[in-house]
Amino acid sequence: MDAAGVLRVCVEEDMNDRHSPFGNSRCPTRVGAYPKLLQMEQLTEEQAIAFAESGAWEKMDMKTRALFQMEQDRLCMPFDSFHEAVTKVLGRPVWTHEFGLNRDGLLAEMRGKASAPSFADILALLPAERTVVIGL
Repeated sequence: MDAAGVLRVCVEEDMNDRHSPFGNSRCPTRVGAYPKLLQMEQLTEEQAIAFAESGAWEKMDMKTRALFQMEQDRLCMPFDSFHEAVTKVLGRPVWTHEFGLNRDGLLAEMRGKASAPSFADILALLPAERTVVIGL
């Protein structure tokens, strides 16, 4: 499956014109300029598996990789590659539980609409009855 065939995005400049980040586009803003992204189609389970197996995600720059996977409901690349991309894009360590408990916050941070949470904010995402903090 061609990666460009499974990925379609809608960008701010022309909401009626669909683009792929894997080729030239008439739009000056590609997926790599992630703050402009408005909507992304969801991959089916079969498409997500095919996309992961194709290795097309390896050709994406870190910003595109991070936002593409953040916008998808299904994992479509190895989690460690996704985690690395988000960490590099945000310029901070990203705790695994943030992906499940603060997806909207991570997306807002990636788009420059929110600042990085404090360690206390990140820790507060965990249920208090399941959290043990050991001071050194």
